[in-house]
Parts: sequence; C-alpha cells; structure tokens
Amino acid sequence: MDNKVISIKGNQMKRQKYKTYGFYLSVAALPVLQFIIFYICVNFNSILLSLKTIDPYTLEVTGINFNNFKAIFEDLSAEFSMLKDPIINSCFAFFWITIISLPCGLLFSYYIFKKMPFSGFFKVMLFIPSIVSSIVMTMIFRAVVNVAIPSWVNYLFGIEMKGLLTMDESLFGMIIFYNIWIGFGTQILMYVSAMSGISESMIEASEIDGANVWKQFIHVIFPSVYQTFVVFLTVQIASIFINQLTLFPFYGKNAKGLVQTVGYYLYVGTQTGTLKDYPLYSALGILATLFTLPLVFSARWALNKFGPKED
Repeated sequence: MDNKVISIKGNQMKRQKYKTYGFYLSVAALPVLQFIIFYICVNFNSILLSLKTIDPYTLEVTGINFNNFKAIFEDLSAEFSMLKDPIINSCFAFFWITIISLPCGLLFSYYIFKKMPFSGFFKVMLFIPSIVSSIVMTMIFRAVVNVAIPSWVNYLFGIEMKGLLTMDESLFGMIIFYNIWIGFGTQILMYVSAMSGISESMIEASEIDGANVWKQFIHVIFPSVYQTFVVFLTVQIASIFINQLTLFPFYGKNAKGLVQTVGYYLYVGTQTGTLKDYPLYSALGILATLFTLPLVFSARWALNKFGPKED
C-alpha cells in the first residue's frame, strides 16, 4: 500500500513538473520564435545578401564574392569618399551625445528623485518628447530655432539672425542638441525607477553619517543604479553606426551631407535604392557591426570590472 501511495505521489509530481515545464515553454515560445525569425534569419539573410552581385538590368544574382566589401574599402580610400563624412559625423555625434546625455540624464533623474523645486515640471518637459510623435516634435523644434529664437534676438538686441537650422555653422550642433533632449525621457524613466528601489535605510544611514546630497549621489545612488548606466552606455556604443539622429523626420531623404550619419545613409539608401544596391548596403552594415561588436564587449567588461559596487 505504501509503495502504491509513493508511486501515485511520484506520478503526480512528474505531471506537475511537466505542466510547469509546459507553461514555461508556452510563455517562452513566442519571444524565442520572434528572435529566430526577426534576428537570426534576417541577419543570416543579410550576410548572404552582402556576398551577392545583382545584375542591374535583369536583377538576377550573377555571382557570390566579396566585391561589395572591396567596393566599400575602395570608396573609403578614395579622396572624395561618400562614406567618410557619415562615419565622422556618426563618431562625432556619439561622442557629444554620450558625454552630455548620460551624465545629465543621471543628474536630472537624481534631481527629480529627491523631489527638489520644480522637479515635476522638469520631469514633464524632459519626458514629453518620448510620448509625442517625432514629426510633431521636429516641427515644433524647427519653429523655435528657426523663427522664435531669431525673433527674440532681433527684438532684444536688434540683431538680424538667421534660423539655427538654416546655417551650416550651427546646423549639426542643433541636431545633436535635439537628440540629447529627446533622449532624456527614457533615461529618466529607468533611472528614477531604479532609484526608487533603493532601500530607504541606506539613504537614512548616509544622512546620519553626515553625507550631503552630492556624497549621497556618489556613494549610495550611483553605485545602486550603475548597472542601468552600463546598459545605456553599451547601447549607445552599439548604435554608433545605426543612429540616424532623427534626420529623416527633419529632412526626409534630402538631409545635407554635412549632417548625414551612417545610419541615415543606410536608411535612405534602402528606401531610395533599387534591389541591385541592397548587397552593398548589407556589406556596409556587416562591416559596421564587426567594428562595434568588440567595442561593446570590451566596454561592458571594463565597466563591470572597474565600476563601483553596491556593497
């Protein structure tokens, strides 16, 4: 009798285990399938496409070779390369957006977390770009920097001023400023959420020890949200050559060459190019990935190795 009871209980436990595994598989099936179809299959097809040569007249594959990669390196070595300016602009934009956006995002989030004066107002103003259509935001921004600011300068100082998006000297700076501004919304949402999860006893203990606001930020807050900071920085590095700086909402397919990035170059190229051009863009995308991949893993390793620890 005891053996039968043990056997029945064992079978029930097995069935319960299978039901649990079945539930896990059913939950994980859709995202895993999505990852396989939209990441593995798409990228594998891009690799194959980069090795193809397509006849411009018949649109048939005429060969499998490395001519697309060779054409890119030849273009980069040419005196008047079409890719040099987009590559320089991508790196320049990454540098300024990273050194300004990430520290300011942390500080703004801390300001809001501490509920300092006007923190609610700043929270709304910094988060608005994340919930409003990019087309609407670019229209508003263009109206402010091209019409409102020149009018104010003329009214206050009597100086005739052109729109900041119409002058080559200020155009790229305004584009970078806009991208920094619209990037604060996601950072604030993530950082404030992470800061809200910090134990109040840790903050109270630091206050008892005499830590001021800055010391709390350096020794308590920043180590606690450091992993969120690492995620933002690694994503920023990974997007060096895919960030189009919202140029398409501003200019469509007609952005000036002095502000074009590799991301914009690829996006517009795939929109306006024909099927014969796709292998070249696939090869460029793969080269950009091969360049950024070691940077991402190296940066993540260094950040986790030498960054602050919560304890």
